[in-house]
Amino acid sequence: MERLLGIIIHLMSTNKLITATELSKKFEVSVRTIYRDIDLVSQAGIPIASHPGMDGGFQIMESFSINKQSFSLEDLSAVYHLLTEVGTSQFQSISDKIAVIQPMVKKEDNKILMSMSHSKKERSTIELWLHAINQNRVISMNYTDAKAKQSCREVEPRNLLLEGSKWYGEAYCLKKNAERIFLLSRINEITLLDRHFEVRSKVQPDNSKRNEYLHLRFTNDEEVKRRVVEQFEDIRTDDEHINVYAPLYDHNYAISVILSYGSNVEIIAPKEIRMAFLEELRRMNTLYFKGENKR
Repeated sequence: MERLLGIIIHLMSTNKLITATELSKKFEVSVRTIYRDIDLVSQAGIPIASHPGMDGGFQIMESFSINKQSFSLEDLSAVYHLLTEVGTSQFQSISDKIAVIQPMVKKEDNKILMSMSHSKKERSTIELWLHAINQNRVISMNYTDAKAKQSCREVEPRNLLLEGSKWYGEAYCLKKNAERIFLLSRINEITLLDRHFEVRSKVQPDNSKRNEYLHLRFTNDEEVKRRVVEQFEDIRTDDEHINVYAPLYDHNYAISVILSYGSNVEIIAPKEIRMAFLEELRRMNTLYFKGENKR
């Protein structure tokens, strides 16, 4: 986002044609990335003229201008507070620019309240992941999965995902030769390698794979249904049950959610989550009955 905004400001600040090579050097990315950025800026409705040839380059049409009246105070406040809460330096520089455009966004009595408390370690991971995406550089990391198994991975980062209060990184894993999603808080050590990569064509996930999606069956009760509708998206209801299909990012989190519904839910798939849930129930059973036997 910062780079796209920087390209727009840079093009608007001069009447000269600016080449893709000049932009790539200024923003420290490949020429191919600049061409993709120009396409994104154009799709956003900002008219960029492209002039081919040895003396060609990019230029924003002279009649185009942006002013702060294009956005309401509420619009800018929402973006400002969201970026400030993320807390990484890349987002902070954008929020600083917004505060210059509209100082009122910094008011303490602002109606928009947000909280995304992350540790200093996780924020630095988010920042490095973004840096790797912008420069198409490979990341090396030590990762602990949901079963507490540690592994060393090299990945080509693709996107960042904020799901609820947790950050996930989408990447192509060179160890597994497949698309993977990593919970950033489980990354123990992370290093930006001096190796660049070409962005791969994304393979759409097969939603039928049981280890990627969670299938839950709830009792068709009005109170349960109200909670389910608030918490999940893919919901299918019949006379007796409410079936839910949800992406499975975090095994432990999934089990904690399932436990909160008590006997009103059954895990249909995947099998490993069902078995992990049964093991958790056994541990709880041992804990509570052990306490009862001591009385």
